[in-house]
Amino acid sequence: MSDAVARGSRWLVETQNEDGGWGGSRGTPPSIEETALAVEALAATLAGADGTRQARSAVERGAAWLDRKSTRLNSSHM
Repeated sequence: MSDAVARGSRWLVETQNEDGGWGGSRGTPPSIEETALAVEALAATLAGADGTRQARSAVERGAAWLDRKSTRLNSSHM
């Protein structure tokens, strides 16, 4: 993993909100778009042998946040 990718991954892990989502910075309300992009970026780093435990945990928490959000959106349209 390049140094730039490692720094970016660390930044994403450090800026993830407690609820699992991502906003523009830590503590900013999360959005579906920003969370999906962060999950996608971190998941790409996991494909290599250098994926970290923190990145894997962040991906799992982010995916769970997206799942909860989409469940709420789907139930409100029924």
